[in-house]
Amino acid sequence: MKKKVSVIVPVYNVGEYLDQCLESVVTQTFTDMEILLIDDGSTDGSGAVCKEWAGKDGRIRYIRKENEGLGPTRQMGIREAQGECVLFIDGDDWVERRYVERLATPVLNGEAEIAICDYRKVWCDDSGRIVREREYKTPIAEEGAVCPRESLDYLFYGRFFMWLKAYKKDLLLR
Repeated sequence: MKKKVSVIVPVYNVGEYLDQCLESVVTQTFTDMEILLIDDGSTDGSGAVCKEWAGKDGRIRYIRKENEGLGPTRQMGIREAQGECVLFIDGDDWVERRYVERLATPVLNGEAEIAICDYRKVWCDDSGRIVREREYKTPIAEEGAVCPRESLDYLFYGRFFMWLKAYKKDLLLR
């Protein structure tokens, strides 16, 4: 059955982080999604981790390809995506439990073609303990849209990350 949301996880040599990433994705409050693990030719055992997760959760599809870099890997994910809304989560990141729900809902409801969120960057020591973190805020107007004056600066100077947004798939294809 076709899912509403496609979560694309580009994977390249992130084996030590992948379990935490995928645990945060499969336990989302929003469940009507497929999870595409696009392995860009990893050499560190990431593929085995992906296969294990695909065997545990029927929403996960594992696709391995030759190493071409992040752009072509994401593009393959877009082509393979079956959902009407697309999100990206990098394999070395993890997300809050309502991440997909909060980003996908305005796109699925036709309120936006792109939804964006704030994010927090964390630094961990060798044991995985968080030693520093910093929160980054999105410039949002009261009506919930990116402020017009700030939008170009925001998109083109340092925070145009694919992974903190939900996109209407048709927009990405256009």
